[in-house]
Amino acid sequence: MKKRIQALILTTMLTLSIAPFASAAPDPHENPLNEVPHQAVYIPHASTVSAHLGNNDQDWYYLSAHSTGQQKVLFFPPDYPNNQIYNLAVYEESVLNPGSSTAITYKVVHNTNGSPAELSFQVQAGKRYYVVVAGSSILYHPYTLLVVGQIT
Repeated sequence: MKKRIQALILTTMLTLSIAPFASAAPDPHENPLNEVPHQAVYIPHASTVSAHLGNNDQDWYYLSAHSTGQQKVLFFPPDYPNNQIYNLAVYEESVLNPGSSTAITYKVVHNTNGSPAELSFQVQAGKRYYVVVAGSSILYHPYTLLVVGQIT
């Protein structure tokens, strides 16, 4: 009887310690990690990427300009829960120094109206640009980025 109770307690403890990890939805862009610029995931032009943000999370992506002109990136926040805040920024690679660099463009997005946010910025052919998405919530929700083809 005593061994059975010990086994039951051990099983319960293991179940409770593993459960929080099993409930999180997988994010294909967290493997490999993309938490810092040198881990950024490449996004080709005219493509979409879907990912998740969690507590204290930021996701880094990069794109390469094929020609000089205007570049657009659309951010689609999740429809739920309302009143979530997302911080979006774009950096040019040659001046990238997280924490002290000035973003080419920056936008704070509230997901209360269901509309995508647009980041529009000038690019030069042959240069690499980094897009960072950061959340200010503790919730784990999906978002979508669309890299629109360059407008020359």
